[in-house]
Amino acid sequence: MRSIQSIFLALIMIKKLSINSLIIGCLLALLPSLIFGQTMPKNQVYVFHLNKAASGKLFLEDARWVTSFNPDGYNNQPAFINGMWHLSVRLPESDQNEIVALDLPTRKLTWVTNTPESEYSPSKIPETTGEQFSVVRVEADSSQLLWKYDLSSEYSMTNFISKEKMVGYTRWLNNSKVALFLVGDPISLVVGDLETEKTDFITSRIGRSLHSNEQEELFFTQRITEGAPWQLKKISYGGFRPELITVAPGENQDFCLLDDGSILMGAGSVLFRYMPGESTTWEFIADLGLYGAKSISRIAINKYQEIAIVFDY
Repeated sequence: MRSIQSIFLALIMIKKLSINSLIIGCLLALLPSLIFGQTMPKNQVYVFHLNKAASGKLFLEDARWVTSFNPDGYNNQPAFINGMWHLSVRLPESDQNEIVALDLPTRKLTWVTNTPESEYSPSKIPETTGEQFSVVRVEADSSQLLWKYDLSSEYSMTNFISKEKMVGYTRWLNNSKVALFLVGDPISLVVGDLETEKTDFITSRIGRSLHSNEQEELFFTQRITEGAPWQLKKISYGGFRPELITVAPGENQDFCLLDDGSILMGAGSVLFRYMPGESTTWEFIADLGLYGAKSISRIAINKYQEIAIVFDY
């Protein structure tokens, strides 16, 4: 494992920045492909602090451009693991994706993986030590397998649910069950059991964004027919009948859940919020076009109310 001290270079921090008040420069990005083996697009990641005004309205502040170390490369799939933001990145001169960890307070970047294969979709495995996480790894035969990496055990690796050869994205429900986005025609959602190696089919034609809450509910997007709007849906862990929450505000399929149960989602460059059971329409939060973004894709949030947003433009 390679470690680079303070490699953020020109990491940009803008203290208490109002999204509605200042125009920043442009960021590069294109939506990543469903098939990891294809040419990687360019995109950038910003981290903000999500705050709430006295009126109760949410807003973003303290903008930080955290991928200035790779301005012309691929930077995507943020996940907060062991106190640091983890990303899947590819440098312009490389043909491999690796997982990096960003320690924002110290501005330290660590290359977590350095393997012959490409790694994507870093995810924290619940109820395990901070050194254990999962990735989707692209093998030499182009299969996409779910692996656990344990950095506390001399970098040991374990392949999970080996029968599934085209895993795209994941969401851990507990330390033995995981929701899987399977690449295929159509794309499908299954829940895998690590103890039995079995998978249960849930539904098909889903989006790549999978999230869960403490009420043991799994959230996802679904587009029933080509050209139809994305729908936000949920199911309980023990159930197999998805429940419609609402229709997405735009063409974006990515979202994240907040602790209060509300949902953040982008439509073009605009970030919106929706509270199931209360909202009748999506509430405007911020226009990230002020940062040069044409589209918001991945969104992730941690317990410190830091929100990582991938910009496409």
